[in-house]
Amino acid sequence: MELRHLRYFVAVAEELNFRRAAERLRMSQPPLSLQIKQLEEEIGEELFERTRQYVKLTAAGRELYTEALLTLSSAERAMQNTRKAARGEAGELRIGFTQSGLLLEALPQAMHEFRGQFPGVDVSLVEMDSMSQINALASRELGVGLVHKPRGPILPAVTLSKLADDHLIVAVPDTDVLAGHTSVSVSHLRDRSFICTPKISGSGLYQHVTELCWSEGFAPDISQEAHTLSTIVVLVSMGLGVAILPASTRRIAVDGVTYLALETANEPAEFYVATSSLWSDFTADNFRRILLDSVAITA
Repeated sequence: MELRHLRYFVAVAEELNFRRAAERLRMSQPPLSLQIKQLEEEIGEELFERTRQYVKLTAAGRELYTEALLTLSSAERAMQNTRKAARGEAGELRIGFTQSGLLLEALPQAMHEFRGQFPGVDVSLVEMDSMSQINALASRELGVGLVHKPRGPILPAVTLSKLADDHLIVAVPDTDVLAGHTSVSVSHLRDRSFICTPKISGSGLYQHVTELCWSEGFAPDISQEAHTLSTIVVLVSMGLGVAILPASTRRIAVDGVTYLALETANEPAEFYVATSSLWSDFTADNFRRILLDSVAITA
C-alpha cells in the first residue's frame, strides 16, 4: 500500500462518486476504479458498497478512512518537517560555550534573533572548554562552538570565524589602593594574592595568568581557586585577592569590585564561532550568520 492509494481512497470516500473523485484527482475514472479495486484486494476487504444509485463506505471503509486521514496528515507533516530541517528551520541545535563566551555582548541579541526567525529549532547550550568543543564539533555532538582559539593545531574539520578580541582585565577589591587607577601592569600585582580557576579546569586561564606573571619575573600567589568567573568576582569583592580575567567579565556587576585595564604587550586572546566543515548543517550556519551580524551591530 502506497500513500497515493490512500489519497485515491480518501477522494472517493469524501465524494462518494467515482467520477467526481476522478475529476478532483485530475485523472480518468477507469484507472481510479482499478486502483481502488487493487487496494481492496490488498486489504482483503471491500471498502465501498456500490450500486447503480449510490456508493457508500462499508464498515472496513469507514475505519480505513479514519486511519488514512491520520496517515496522510502524518506523512505531510513529516515531509514539511524534513524540508524545514534541510533548510535549518527545524530540528535541534547544540551550542557549546566557555564561561567568557556566555558573556559575549552580542550573544543575547543573536539568540533572540535566531529563536525569532527559527522557532522550530530546539536550542540547547552546553558548557565546555574550547578544545572539548573543537572535538565535539568533529564528532557531531555540537553544531556550533563559542571558543578561544586553541594554542595547538586546529582540526581541519572545523571552520573558525572571528568574533572579537578578548582582552584581559584585572578585578580588584574596592578597598585596594589600585582601585583608584584606570589601568595597571602585571608588575603592580606582584605582592597581591591571586584568585584563579584551577589548573585542571581546561579553561586555559590558569596557564595564561601564570605565564604573564612569570614574564614579569614572579610566580603568582594563587590563594583561592574557583571554577566559575562569577564566583571569582565574588571572592574578589570579599577582599580575598585580585584576579586577571577576560574583559567580558565586566558584565558581571558585583558591589565591592573595580575592573581595571591590564597593561600588557601580550596579544589578546581571540574569540571565535566554530562550526564543522565536514558536513552541511544549515541550522548551525543560520546561527553563525546571525551571531556574526549581531557582533557587527554591537561593535
